[in-house]
Parts: sequence; structure tokens; C-alpha cells
Amino acid sequence: MPQRAIPSLVLLRTFHAVAKLASLTKASDLLKRSQPAVTFAISKLEREIGTALLERGRTGARLTADGELLERRAARMLDRLDEALREAGSVPPVGLRWSSSITDAQARCMSALADNPVIERAAESLGVSPASLRRTAQSLQRGLGRPVIQSTADGFALSKIGASLARRIKLAFREIEDAIDEIDIAHGRARSRIAIGVVPMCASPFLSRAVNDLLSEYPEATIVIEHGSYDELLDELRSARIDMLYGVLRLPAWVHDATEEPLFENPYVVAVGRNHPLTRVKRLSLEQLARHDWIASKPGTPRRRCLQQMFERAASSPRIAVETSSLHVQRALLTSSDRITLLTQQEMEQEASLDSLVTLPFLPPKTRAQDGLATRSDWQPTAIQARFLELLRLHRPRSDKAASGRRQDVPALKVRVPEKLGKS
Repeated sequence: MPQRAIPSLVLLRTFHAVAKLASLTKASDLLKRSQPAVTFAISKLEREIGTALLERGRTGARLTADGELLERRAARMLDRLDEALREAGSVPPVGLRWSSSITDAQARCMSALADNPVIERAAESLGVSPASLRRTAQSLQRGLGRPVIQSTADGFALSKIGASLARRIKLAFREIEDAIDEIDIAHGRARSRIAIGVVPMCASPFLSRAVNDLLSEYPEATIVIEHGSYDELLDELRSARIDMLYGVLRLPAWVHDATEEPLFENPYVVAVGRNHPLTRVKRLSLEQLARHDWIASKPGTPRRRCLQQMFERAASSPRIAVETSSLHVQRALLTSSDRITLLTQQEMEQEASLDSLVTLPFLPPKTRAQDGLATRSDWQPTAIQARFLELLRLHRPRSDKAASGRRQDVPALKVRVPEKLGKS
């Protein structure tokens, strides 16, 4: 997901100081900068954001409504930077917070490396040379006293410490991107981008309905849908490259910065082509199922684990003839052969209109978790993102068990959508 152009850290730190102290004079004393320099910084920030952020009066400086939106996110950004630098081993300047120890160039360098771990690509995204980007990373490394980048056979890459720091800085910058989105929304310029990661073979009709409804309300918004493996998309989510991850819930226990929200039950069924010989058998056994070749997703996926569990106590296991996560490929293979596969109930309902596949009378083990969303734990969605979440919940497939068994009792995200948004 492309990163919005955001103001420099110098401007944002200055604005935060003025907002916190409600005074340009007090902020200039705190920052050890002249008052004209602080005034110029605020004016420049207002030009870059495109709106008035402060109302200046005899008694000090008061935030405008847009200023309040930016300050809320700027404070979160600086808190994130503080936490990231503290955990990376930074020593804050005397009397100042940790985030004062990183320069704008260093922060942008790390944010770019979070998206493009290869230095050449990260440098290209910033419009600088690889040598310049490497020097910037090395200057941050010297300040931290810990390795941020390391030599590899292919050149330079982020170290483990550097990768964690880069991801956290990327998350910090995302707060300002969201602030600009919120200001645009408040002025009727709903040009927000919502990035969704979708794992292969997920029920998508209700997702499509939510997308269509959102775009009818906010025609200027953009929905970015990315497909990939669960592990790849989870990394994208934790690094703020996507806003939410949709699929079967399987958050690893070691992930503490993301939460899940179940939406509906979607159990597996045994599916074959309409002319499969087993459709004429009233009582199926595992032995009969094992005599036919199967189509399965790759090892380690929930669907493959369910298949393994089905046959773990059987006298024989079926041959996996084809490995694929493409529903289109599976449909073509099932209708043209006597192979068998596991599909979800929602997938079979999608296929019902084609009348090409049927469900065999055999219930697989109930191993599948609910379908739902994963989001970052401390994510604060913008109004349009919150509206999209509402639409997803509205259009989810209904069942008696859809609302049961929430993992770790994680509550649904609740964000009030301002009434003034309405329809654009």
C-alpha cells in the first residue's frame, strides 16, 4: 500500500509541543528554538496538510477541529517512536523523549526499509542513492550502539533489531497518514484507501457486497485487495501495509500485536463432480474415499490438516494427486475427473448456481475455526475504515453459531462514525 507524503518529524514534533503547551512561546522554550522558527514551522505544516491547525490569540494557541484530529494521531506517532527506540536500546537526550533521538531522514530510511528490505529498492522509493541510504542507516546504528543493518552475500540487509525497529517506525508514520485521511473525510474529501489481505479460498461474496456498499457511499474511496499466504499477509498486517486480514482464524500464539474477530462458521464438506461414482453410494466409508485421488492445499494449511485428521486412524490414506489453493483449478479438475477435495460450506453455496459439484454424505472432522478478520491490536480505524467494518459484519453469512466462540473473547472494534459524514 503506497505511503502518503507526510510532513517531517521536525514539523510534527513542533506542532505536538505547541498543542500540548497551548503556547508558541512555551513550545519554543521547550524545543530551544526561536519563536519565529516555531511560528514558521506551524505555518509550513498547515500548508502541507492543507488546513488551519491552530487559532492564535492573546491567551495562547488553541487547536482547531482539524488540529485536534492531527494532534491525536501525532501523539500516538511519537508514543510509538518512543517505544520503538526504547526497546532498540536508544538513550534519550537529556530532558527530552526517546523520539527526539531520531532524525527525519533516519526515520524515513527505516520506514522505507520496512516496505523494501533490499536497500537498492528502498533507496529508489525515497529518491536517494543506495550509498546515501546506507550512510543514514549507519548513522542511526551508531546512535543506538546496536546493529541496524548487516552485511549479507547480496549486500546489506536489516538485522533482526533493525527489522523490528523499521516495522515500528512504519506503524508510527501510518498514524499521520490516517490523520490526513481523517481531515480529508471531515472536509468531504473521502479519498481514503483501505487495504485488505485475503487468503486463498475464502468466502468472498459478502466481502464483495461490503466493498460495493462502501464505494456507493464514498465514491472517492479506494479498496486495495491483496492475495497471499496467511503468513505473508500477517506480516503485511503487522507492518501496516494492509489494514485487515480476512480468512480462517489462525493467529499464532506468539503474535501479541494483532487480534481476531470471528464473523461466521464455515465448516468443510467433501466435494466431488456431479458424475462422480461415489455420488451413488448412500453410506460412505473412509476406505472408499481413500481409493480415489484427492486435491488438497499445501501442507500446514487448516484444510490440509483436516484432511490428515480424517484419515489418521484409517487403514490407508488417499494419494494427494494435486496441490492447489485455486478454487477455479479445483472446480475444473473435479468436473473432469473422479478426484475428491475438501471445500467449505460457503464455497459449495457459491458453486450451487453452476450445478457442477455436489457434496458427499460424509462429515469431515470439525477442525476448522471460524472465518473472520485479524487487525492490529491498538489500531484506531478512520471513520471510513470503521464503516467498512460495519458493512462486513452486516453482510456476513448468518448462522446460529456465527456469534459463538470468540477467540480470547476479543470484542469487535467499535468506532463511532460521525453523523456528518453521510453519503458523499
